Amino acid sequence: MADNDIYNSKAKYERFAKSLDYLILPIDKRPKDVYQGKYQIKNPSNLQYFKRLISKFESQDLSYIRRKRFIEVLLTVSYITNKDFAELQKNEEESDKVASQINKIYKTVESRKSAFSMIKRIWKILFKDIGYWSEIKVQQDKSQQRQRKDKLLPEEYRSLLKYFNQDIETKLIISLTVESLSRPAELLSCKIKGIEDYQDYALINIERGKEGLKKLVCIDSYSLLKQYLQQYQLSSNSEAYLFANGSRKRNKSLTPAMVSKKLRRACKDLQFNKSISLYSLKRFGVTLMSLQGASANEISKVAGWTSPKQLSTYDLSTQKEVVDILLLKKGIRKGKEDNNGYSTKSKECLYCGRKDINFELNDCPQCLRSLDPSKIRKQMELLQKLDSLSGLSEVENVKTVLEILNELKARLEKVETKIKG
Repeated sequence: MADNDIYNSKAKYERFAKSLDYLILPIDKRPKDVYQGKYQIKNPSNLQYFKRLISKFESQDLSYIRRKRFIEVLLTVSYITNKDFAELQKNEEESDKVASQINKIYKTVESRKSAFSMIKRIWKILFKDIGYWSEIKVQQDKSQQRQRKDKLLPEEYRSLLKYFNQDIETKLIISLTVESLSRPAELLSCKIKGIEDYQDYALINIERGKEGLKKLVCIDSYSLLKQYLQQYQLSSNSEAYLFANGSRKRNKSLTPAMVSKKLRRACKDLQFNKSISLYSLKRFGVTLMSLQGASANEISKVAGWTSPKQLSTYDLSTQKEVVDILLLKKGIRKGKEDNNGYSTKSKECLYCGRKDINFELNDCPQCLRSLDPSKIRKQMELLQKLDSLSGLSEVENVKTVLEILNELKARLEKVETKIKG
């Protein structure tokens, strides 16, 4: 028997099924306690097809989220046309009208493909023949293809993490979404008991995933997770949600809407001129792994997908980004290390030895020395100059010492300013 999912699709579907007879009424004439969606079954004779489809769902034990989507698509068709569905098989003009409206209602290529795929399956169930719908082919017009407006850049991701430096909970949610490629609802449904701590990394079990049971990968985000659990007041309660709601009730988790509200505020304050959602972060994570050389199979396994087909939907890397990284790897172009700035690996201080320093930091939080390899290299060159002073003449010696002292003084003033700040 089909089980409920993290989106509570069972309750939504059952409410819809119970309201079926009211869907032939306009919205303003329906009882307030029934389904209040904006669509209406314009031809009452089409109600029989909905009931037949629901009966078929029961016999096939289809998941509730798929039942809900099939019904929603059929309801859209029933709102567009006032013809009996059986007549659409014979009326090409009316079928064209329905197809045209579907293309307007569903904005993206993927959503249109999904809608027409469901219509074909519905017609196969109801009439044993997809008829006119077999002629519908949805393809992306390459000349109209545009980069998503919510694509996150590496420097923006760093800025976002710095913005939430004092909000470790949101910072961890952002980091885990990018690293584990998790769906927002799946991540926020995790509980304390689901954490498998392996001392240098963790795996987090999801109780009810959209595509079955899976574990969220927590390697780069591990230090953030440890820091968060140390201050989280429900961390000792195994039944508590990892991210509980504002009143910190263990039986209620944060919702994606709560986190999205914080992200919108951050985008406004940081003047990104784009709206970043948790799904934007997931797309950034997939793009990140792709540019770092991960295979489609590796990305699919981390994300918990049943097939790598979804990769094309989430990977937003461009040809220019791939070429830039190739030029860096081959030594043709000099620039930032770690895949042109896309690395999110933890840093280690070469001076005091502190490890697991968040990748977005430029200086060690313990000794305040630089973590930038190029700056460290310059400091090493400076020390080598001091070692070679013994071979210089007295005048050259004084000049070189003054130059080195002035440079060290400037560095020291910067460190003191940071300490006082």
